[in-house]
Amino acid sequence: MICLTPTPYGRPPLLNGEAVSEEGSRIKTVDVRAATEASPLLNSALRFRRGAGGEAPALPSKGNTVSVPLFYGKVALVTGGSRGIGRAITLALAQAGCTVVFCYRAEHAAATALCQTAHAQAWPVSALCADVSNRPAVDQLIADVLAMHGRIDILVNNAGRFPRQSVLEMSDDDWENVLRTNLFSAFYCARAVLPTMIAANAGVIINIASIAGQRGSAYHAHYAAAKGGLLAFTRSLAREVIAHNIRVNAVAPGRISTEMLLEEVTDSEQERWRSDTPIRRLGTPEEVAAAVVFLASPASSYMVGETLSVNGGLLMD
Repeated sequence: MICLTPTPYGRPPLLNGEAVSEEGSRIKTVDVRAATEASPLLNSALRFRRGAGGEAPALPSKGNTVSVPLFYGKVALVTGGSRGIGRAITLALAQAGCTVVFCYRAEHAAATALCQTAHAQAWPVSALCADVSNRPAVDQLIADVLAMHGRIDILVNNAGRFPRQSVLEMSDDDWENVLRTNLFSAFYCARAVLPTMIAANAGVIINIASIAGQRGSAYHAHYAAAKGGLLAFTRSLAREVIAHNIRVNAVAPGRISTEMLLEEVTDSEQERWRSDTPIRRLGTPEEVAAAVVFLASPASSYMVGETLSVNGGLLMD
């Protein structure tokens, strides 16, 4: 399933009938009618952006100054984006001007609702169904995004599973499935997207790890092992690709109030988590998303192979 994306193919949008470069400067006037007649999909997407009034959208402006969004002209892929942290990341990047494609495995209703939320704000968000624990599915996902938008500037590896099991209860399949979703998927996606980033001599990869990968987690040994491996993968890949101007970093959330987390813990355990955390509350998906936006932006251009911990002070000791 693909939700209609307001910005077709990741091209810079139109500003009052003129094309706008990625740097935000106006370039030659184009014949919008001819362009839309030549491309039915472009015509459809532009009608979506124009809305009922029929007027093309303009960038925010004040007087003669055009305000260019932070990620204007950029395309991002967010895995596991239909709910929780992934949903917040998708919306935060889109709000900052990025064209976002998120993928999901089974949450069709949540994915549709997220697209509708984004489109209500005229934010360019679309969705693809893909199981990123499966290598052929990842290869097809990357090919589909490139066919839609022609580029991928930002990859956020967020897909994950958090089942509660003791080591004695874990089967070989339990262990492998969690590692495939939380670790193998990041490897598959990064490997598939690197050729286009290397060709562009630019790119950002952000891996969503966890405090469990930094200090371990009882009854989640498979999850902690996967996230610890993801942190090591982040540092190793960062060393390999920085020569191509591709920055790789990670975010390690602590106890974040998401459906995935709260489904696995009791009310009493949630209360213990709040009292154990120096800030005395659970974090929000939006707080993690803010860290992702920072790492994807030029403000973090000197950060390579780093991990931002968003955990309310749990690792201060």
